[in-house]
Amino acid sequence: MSLKLKTRFIFLDNDGVLTPETASFHLRKINEFGCTLTKEEYEKISMGNWYETDYVKKLNCLNTQEYVNFISSEYAKIQISEETKAMIQRLYYCYHIAMVSSGSEKVIKPYLKNNGIDRYFLDVLGRETHVSKVEKFNVLLNKYKLNPMESLFITDSLGDIHEANEVGIPAIGISWGVHSEEILRQGNPIGIINNFAEIEKFF
Repeated sequence: MSLKLKTRFIFLDNDGVLTPETASFHLRKINEFGCTLTKEEYEKISMGNWYETDYVKKLNCLNTQEYVNFISSEYAKIQISEETKAMIQRLYYCYHIAMVSSGSEKVIKPYLKNNGIDRYFLDVLGRETHVSKVEKFNVLLNKYKLNPMESLFITDSLGDIHEANEVGIPAIGISWGVHSEEILRQGNPIGIINNFAEIEKFF
């Protein structure tokens, strides 16, 4: 299978994309850790880069190793559906795949490994690489000598789509994450999918 775009590389966001549970997980754990954050605030923050918002800058606990340690073991136990795993595997056989996330690589890598799909990702770039997805996109574009139009980004947030637009990377929004289809369309993605199987309509 081949995308209608001249895609060589697929970049995936993490939280809210591979499974809806990871988005709600963070909201719950942030509050358990002692940082007060409402669902409405979470959605608003996700309309831009998390680490560039004044609100998150005030939540210093989210930028600490203690928070990573607090969530890592429980996060790794979150299960990805068999249907999603199968789609990732199919994409892997035709394209290179990398994870581009605002989360910690120390949290994401065990999660992917425990779900048996870590081998499908050439790179996992989290906040340790950079807090800006623009910078992380550029790392991968330079590393693999890609034109932005040779890549595709799949995400659940408007803020991520804006960062992909800044680099010139086509983005697809998923409707089961932090933002609704109505909000995601404000970033002019090339499309919206309502389940992972629908990504095949771009093939």
